[in-house]
Amino acid sequence: MDHNKKLGRALAALKRGRPAEAIRLADEVIKASPGQGSGYLAIGHALFLENRLEESLKFLRLAVTKSPELAEAHAALANALRFAGRVGETFGEFVKALELAPENPDIQCKAASFLLEQGMFDDAERLYRMAAANNEGRGIAGLATVLERRGDFEAALALLEKNPPTAAGGFPAVSNRARLLWRLKRGREAVGLLENLETSRLSSLETLGYFHLLGDILHDLGEYERAFDAFCRANLVHNLQYDRSAATTKIEGIIAKFSRANLATWPRADIRQPSPLFIVGAPRSGTSLLEQILSCHPEIHAAGELEAIPRIVESLNPASGQALNESAESYLAPLRQGARGCRYVTDKLPHNFLHLGAIAQLFPMARVIHCRRDPLDTGLSIFRRNFNAMHNYATDLAAIGHFLGEQRRLMRHWEESLDLPLLTVDYEELVAEPEPVIRRVLEYLTLPWDPAVLLFHRSARVVTTASYDQVRRPLYTSAVGSSHPYLSHLGPLSASLGLQGGAPQ
Repeated sequence: MDHNKKLGRALAALKRGRPAEAIRLADEVIKASPGQGSGYLAIGHALFLENRLEESLKFLRLAVTKSPELAEAHAALANALRFAGRVGETFGEFVKALELAPENPDIQCKAASFLLEQGMFDDAERLYRMAAANNEGRGIAGLATVLERRGDFEAALALLEKNPPTAAGGFPAVSNRARLLWRLKRGREAVGLLENLETSRLSSLETLGYFHLLGDILHDLGEYERAFDAFCRANLVHNLQYDRSAATTKIEGIIAKFSRANLATWPRADIRQPSPLFIVGAPRSGTSLLEQILSCHPEIHAAGELEAIPRIVESLNPASGQALNESAESYLAPLRQGARGCRYVTDKLPHNFLHLGAIAQLFPMARVIHCRRDPLDTGLSIFRRNFNAMHNYATDLAAIGHFLGEQRRLMRHWEESLDLPLLTVDYEELVAEPEPVIRRVLEYLTLPWDPAVLLFHRSARVVTTASYDQVRRPLYTSAVGSSHPYLSHLGPLSASLGLQGGAPQ
């Protein structure tokens, strides 16, 4: 059998939902034609569908190396990088794919979905419209998602109802419609729509989205047992592995490296403006909410979750004043235009709690706010969310508990060792008595009170995190104690947290 026939059989196996068969056939293609990227692309795509992300990336990188003219390979690599949380690389690969095949509706939809996640609504809409014009049903489903993210639920639902799922993107259209029915308080209809789907025909990624959405809707309907089952089934699909020993070793290494003694002797950068405000904490602890509130103050520019600090810290020499100045400038330079003379620019990447030692050296005038929330509520909320592969702890309750314990251990170290001012904000206090808490935050920042901060839910600012819907609503307390209906299932989380009598040990 020649190269093209074997490749055709591999691609047909992919379409039939048989990734293992596709891998076997594509491996034969590679052996026959090792210099061509198409076989590597087929294997990379099959591994991606099986949620074997790191293996997928290896083969997709080989595909673009062997055949850099292959637009589909760049698009597939971009999509895998997107799910790995590597935003900067994702942009570059989608640009290459669209340059090579600007009229390809599949690439248009994948790129549009990524742009939508980044809050680039106008660019996403343009690509979705191009795809829809080429009779690509996912373009219609994508346009509905754009309308939803803009808060126009009625218009989004009307668009989908004019285009049956078979003509408008299959599962994406069905899931979009179910999500919109849920947003419009028609949860029972949404559940019925999802339950009519034949889940055995869904890909791994579609199955993942299906069970997360079903679980969220059932949670809102008060059907907690069924909701928890859905979340568990979603997290089984993720296939992520968390190494407790490695995580503990990492935290101990940070504590040893950034000891109080070292921090007292190491140099600091002397670049000052604009002044960063780092909002850190565990995911789902209120970081998005606090940033949205503060973004309404005229002296604060909200930059969202920036990837720069983890990248800078990877190669930073903490003992070199020149390296610190250069790194600080590389971080601040792209923020100056957006800051427009504001006193603070927020960076709310939660995992920056790992890098507060380096942050103290890079930005001696910075401020840090640590968002804290009840650990059981936080842990369950993490378990319920569809995080990317960077959050390798997020699909196992015991792993989540261990991660949260290590996060709090490191925060205690920073509180004891850093000269950098650090304020802790408890989520429960913020939602119960917002004004005094926000006043305390603004006093910490030496900023005047502005009543606009209490109207954060009216802001037109785009939020790209999992909290995009919550921050559009006035403050509510219903998420406090959200773990209570699930307590009978949270034994592994409680044990890993070392909870006794409701308090962490």
